[in-house]
Amino acid sequence: MSGRVVVVSHADADGHIIAEQTRRNLQRISRYKVRVVVDPKRTQNHRVWTRLNELPEIDKADTIFFMDLMFGHETFPQEAACLVDYARAHSDKRIFLVDHHPFPLRRLEAASNIRAFYRHDVADVALGPRDGMMIVAALCEHQHREVAAYRTKVYDDLALGVRRAAALGGNLPGDNLLALLRHDCWQALLDIAHEDRSKHPLPRGRRPSDAPASPAMTKATKTAQALIAGHLGSPPSMKADRRTKMVYDLTQLTEPFEPVGPIMPNRPASGKDKEALLTLLEVSALALTDTPEASFTLDDLIKQAQDLGGDTVVVDPKDAENIIEKAKFLLRVGGGRFRFQ
Repeated sequence: MSGRVVVVSHADADGHIIAEQTRRNLQRISRYKVRVVVDPKRTQNHRVWTRLNELPEIDKADTIFFMDLMFGHETFPQEAACLVDYARAHSDKRIFLVDHHPFPLRRLEAASNIRAFYRHDVADVALGPRDGMMIVAALCEHQHREVAAYRTKVYDDLALGVRRAAALGGNLPGDNLLALLRHDCWQALLDIAHEDRSKHPLPRGRRPSDAPASPAMTKATKTAQALIAGHLGSPPSMKADRRTKMVYDLTQLTEPFEPVGPIMPNRPASGKDKEALLTLLEVSALALTDTPEASFTLDDLIKQAQDLGGDTVVVDPKDAENIIEKAKFLLRVGGGRFRFQ
């Protein structure tokens, strides 16, 4: 993807995971390092829309992905107006929104560079291929039925560990938890989950300010800070020739989820890479969806993909056509046209 990309996500349990899944996918199609903003103060809830000035990271980006960020049920008119004002003032930016809550679409259509799409299932609130992390994200939001076919004890335990780690008031929400996810430190999250409940009092989902950090939380925080500082390498599970039992468990999946893979290097992806093409084509389909009923041709989609990919990912029309045959994000509407879904 040409230009600098930033992902902004909700600072709750599933928001951290959605941000990391989206980052991994977008990194495959970006020549720049994809930046992620998940902040327990700045992206805590829907008020983020009225405080966009507190996110200087988005001013430096060419493309912005707002993930898992809802609009308030009573305050959406003001919040939508703030986002529209920002988008109009930065008409050169592309702004994408994906969430599991409905958007005020009519109001957002007032800015031509905003694209928003609502997906009911948390497991689908990402762009590009989804892997086992999104099962954990769904369980964090108690969407058990939606991922029942893939649910196992390890996913339940991970969801509990992530919820405890992401609880506001602790030391992990934000950059620390993102670092653990980025480096696949699943065991650290399982250790948190396996601690006695008494070590994690969470009245109203928050960690009391006077509650001491548990041993596993303390260890996880030190690990995260060492990773951020560059003093600690990724766990063995991320090395190409070694995979821990934890990561092995995460690969026991069938469609629509795919295995967790290694962190992608920060270099341009090949236009022949399936995951890169899937991500680029899905983002392109969303970019063409300026209204809920919008449709487009295959040529439109390929042209948009090449525009977004720039010189980072060269799209071969034959490869794109091959991918689209079974793409779950496209609905054929007749006459050789498609609709984003």
